[in-house]
Amino acid sequence: MRNLFIALYLITQYGSAQNSIYARAFNFFNVENAPGGVIAIGQGDSIIFKKAYGLANLETGAKIDFETIFNVGSVTKQFTCFAMMLLEQEGKINWEDDVRKYIPELPFYGDTIRLKHCAQHTSGLRDCYGLLMLSDLEHDSLLTAEKALNVILNQPSSSFPPGKHYDYNNSGFVLMAEVIKRVSGLDFPDFMKERVFKPLEMQSAFVKNSAKVESKNSATSYRNLEENAKPSQIFESIYGACNIYMNLEDAIKWFQYQNNPSQQHNVIFAKMATQARLNNGNYLDYGYGVDLTPYKGLSVIHHFGQANGFRTIFARFPGSETYFIGMNNANTIDKMEDAMYLITDSIFQLEAKQEWKFDTADYSIKEIDSTELKKFVGDFKLPRNKVVSTFIYKNRLYAFAPWGEDYPLYYLGNNEFACEIGTVTFKFKEGKLKKMVIPHSIFKINGRLLNPSETKGVKNNELLGTYYCKDADATFEIKIEDCKLVLQHKEYGSIPLTQFKTLSFHLNNLWINKLWFTKEKGHITSFKIPLSEYEKLTFLKQ
Repeated sequence: MRNLFIALYLITQYGSAQNSIYARAFNFFNVENAPGGVIAIGQGDSIIFKKAYGLANLETGAKIDFETIFNVGSVTKQFTCFAMMLLEQEGKINWEDDVRKYIPELPFYGDTIRLKHCAQHTSGLRDCYGLLMLSDLEHDSLLTAEKALNVILNQPSSSFPPGKHYDYNNSGFVLMAEVIKRVSGLDFPDFMKERVFKPLEMQSAFVKNSAKVESKNSATSYRNLEENAKPSQIFESIYGACNIYMNLEDAIKWFQYQNNPSQQHNVIFAKMATQARLNNGNYLDYGYGVDLTPYKGLSVIHHFGQANGFRTIFARFPGSETYFIGMNNANTIDKMEDAMYLITDSIFQLEAKQEWKFDTADYSIKEIDSTELKKFVGDFKLPRNKVVSTFIYKNRLYAFAPWGEDYPLYYLGNNEFACEIGTVTFKFKEGKLKKMVIPHSIFKINGRLLNPSETKGVKNNELLGTYYCKDADATFEIKIEDCKLVLQHKEYGSIPLTQFKTLSFHLNNLWINKLWFTKEKGHITSFKIPLSEYEKLTFLKQ
């Protein structure tokens, strides 16, 4: 209670300062004729800040408002766990139960996978989304909950024994949605509507279970936050892990109810925020469908959501009943997260970390044509078997980092570029690109250019052929295009292969970035690609 009074005092005393902070925190949304989002910051039953930005649909010009409906992505997971706990209170399930008690078709992998493992990302199950992305299914056809369940139930093995590791995973939540259906007698979308959304008067909220979202207020998903952004269509209705939709008003109702729940539901929310524990006794910063990673000593119950271009942050600071909601259709999560923590620092008077902020105004940016830019494109080998790749998009050079982020590079002249991590320099020898020098906090990292047109220690024709993985029902072909080795998939097209080691190759692709060939008795027999940190899928040469 003391923290609540302190926070309320700070808000009333520094209202004008807060308005300035909000303007600074969310100025990234100020792009004309572009997608946008909605933000709400509240405390208890009070709304501190609430605003809508940008367009819900670029084609029609419809603006985003507080009634605009967004896909909340993986924020869905906390609603699935809440639904499961309603059944637990009725004595219909127990988190210690074997999943196979309700879904006996699930193979037994040698250890009992319990319901709690599914909710806490410790099940060891292979991720259904990763498997479906690799499959030979047409990606513009609808991926349904039934297809996802079928993939899960047909896996011959798991990645690790349940409870051994934390490995973020969607399959467990797909299984929980099926458990809810079998125990309650209601399909998951109907259960959520009748048992969760209606009682809380969340009138806009629903679970997507069809090809299209039948709502005139739904935002369109876009690839980025810029004028004339391209749509990022969603061809799936897999639920349990994702695909709950709602507007800002209903998101606020969800948080306000958590701040003042019924006694029955207070027990549920408390349990959802208990830390998971691994078999070795170590605690995780994850509970039941919620992330519990603290921020500067503050307890935070939060989750991020991603569904194509939809991005969501739900965060609650239980000590002060403060909450933050951010939803956008512009494929923007990092800036929204930065904004949340900037405001958190201000509300709770936390010492803000003094960080260098990148601003192109601090540099003398020069024009460079696309032909000249091409000489800076390549894959560069870094220490610890990492690769950074450069590519051109809309006449701008970008660096694709090993952790999956794209960084725009702004030309300074003399083979130097400014970017968020500092000044990047490209080194040439006799007119040929050789290195990319990347700044580091202490030293500079030299990235050696990898040559995609040559291989050493193995001949290209040894690698050529068709490869198939039964577990994912996926087919790839290794072939040569324009004198370069490529991985061909009917949905992804041709992805260049760049040799890293004799039988290890790098791919500049978000879903598949590494590939390892296996050679037995002088012949290439298969290759492996990573499905997760603990799992590689094997593709046999046909």
